[in-house]
Amino acid sequence: MKGWILLGTGIVLAGCSSEGEAGPPSHTGYVTEIDGDRMLVVEEEPEDYSDTGGLETFYDAIWFEGTPEELLPGDFVHVWAEGAIAESYPGQGTAERASIIQPEEYSGAELDEQQALELALEETADDDASTHYAVEDVTFEEGLWTVTLYDSIAQRSIEWEFEE
Repeated sequence: MKGWILLGTGIVLAGCSSEGEAGPPSHTGYVTEIDGDRMLVVEEEPEDYSDTGGLETFYDAIWFEGTPEELLPGDFVHVWAEGAIAESYPGQGTAERASIIQPEEYSGAELDEQQALELALEETADDDASTHYAVEDVTFEEGLWTVTLYDSIAQRSIEWEFEE
């Protein structure tokens, strides 16, 4: 009898613990632009569609409505989408919620990864509105930040270097 009670209690507790959890995020990437209450989230890793005649380097990007107020360009986020995502490029959808992942801090650096990335993204602010940048790499060595972004229109990498 005790076994059935414990089993029943375990099932009830398991059901309660999963209630309200959103499961894994639908999208993970860098916020490369913020426009009002929208954020452009560009996936961290590119896809290679060259075998099917597509681009060799393609970063998925989605404009999400519902940007948290504390969000900044350069933040790395997990996003849980609500409803369908329009399949335009960039896609368009609504964020049920977004979670900011703490940026990497580098030994000897005053800035963290988000702050360095935000500085590089500011350099792109006057570029063509149809260009969307992906984050290829962010490093800090011997007082020098190197940020490499990928221009989705020109299909090329662009590197910024700056000292702290």
